[in-house]
Amino acid sequence: AAKYIGKNTKLYIVQHGGSYGINLFSFFENHEKEISDKYLVWGWGNEDEKYINIPVSIIKKRKWIKTNPKGNILIVANPFRDKSYISHMHPTLLVPNQNKNYANKLEVFLKKISKNLISKTTLRTYPGETYLPKKIINLIENKNIILSNKKNIRDEIYGSKITICTCFASTFIECIFIDNPCILILDKELDPLRESIKVHIQYLINAKICHENYDSAISHLKEIESN
Repeated sequence: AAKYIGKNTKLYIVQHGGSYGINLFSFFENHEKEISDKYLVWGWGNEDEKYINIPVSIIKKRKWIKTNPKGNILIVANPFRDKSYISHMHPTLLVPNQNKNYANKLEVFLKKISKNLISKTTLRTYPGETYLPKKIINLIENKNIILSNKKNIRDEIYGSKITICTCFASTFIECIFIDNPCILILDKELDPLRESIKVHIQYLINAKICHENYDSAISHLKEIESN
């Protein structure tokens, strides 16, 4: 790419993650915008002439697949971080003190899921992730929660009755796009948002898709448990 850019070729970059345009800050986003001639983004690019709005490019919508009413609840976990030297490129990446806070909240959430549902729950960690907090490992074993870190998440989404996303990332956007029942738990302490997105988040809160804390998500699960 550098070779051709040196010959005055234009550089177009396409958004490749769900936190762009949403999180309070993102060094990835800032850097890519800075070096590109045009930046192709997923519908939020009205604030800068360099941006071009396009559909979500990571998704290939295939034949309509109905949600599996007998499928599991799929909980998509944030990547756990146990290394203090991991760069904090955007809020979705947890630094160690946030990692502990997140693990505590996720543990309480899993404990509050009803007995009928917890036996049909899959916790999906980041593909290839080898580190899990001990308290989460113990809970998985005690509650017989299925642990998954398969590379391809789409089959798990289609095979689940509902997907619960614990951070605002690509998975949530994909669920919305394919009309898969989903819940977003948006913890502002761990996942702060920029001001321009908040009006849209409020629509999701009103529809009970987005929840600003884990207790709200648990209450909603209880309401729809028999569905």
